Amino acid sequence: MEKKKIIAFRLSQKEFSFLMESVLEISEPKPVFPVPLSPSYLKGVFNLRGNIIPLFNLKKRMGIEENEENKDKFFIILSPEPKRIYSCEVDMILGVFDCEEVKIGELPDTLKKDLDKSLLSGQAIVGKKRYLIIDPRKIPGEVQVQFR
Repeated sequence: MEKKKIIAFRLSQKEFSFLMESVLEISEPKPVFPVPLSPSYLKGVFNLRGNIIPLFNLKKRMGIEENEENKDKFFIILSPEPKRIYSCEVDMILGVFDCEEVKIGELPDTLKKDLDKSLLSGQAIVGKKRYLIIDPRKIPGEVQVQFR
């Protein structure tokens, strides 16, 4: 089985991951400008080296309660498809890991009902830790993010 790399991160007290094949970079927070009439989970846009990048609030998108204990935030810049670039705000980067196993489509039975499971694509196993994998293509929802 081919090993995959993931980036693991925390949202409130829950731990998730993206497959590294969709990740362009990690950025410190930048000033974010709101977009009128956008969905509540689109936090706004920011400038990254001359490119306007949409920023999604993954906690709102997934139905995770906001906790104010962690003020440090990071932006994960994603490009899951050609000409599509956007970012997500996360509380903490846990690291980049080689996965022993990636189980696409398999979610643990203990997954709480208060979490929007439609964004999840499976789980990554690193040693004895398991990280839920978020499918970045599903994050924008009805928001179309396209660059020419």
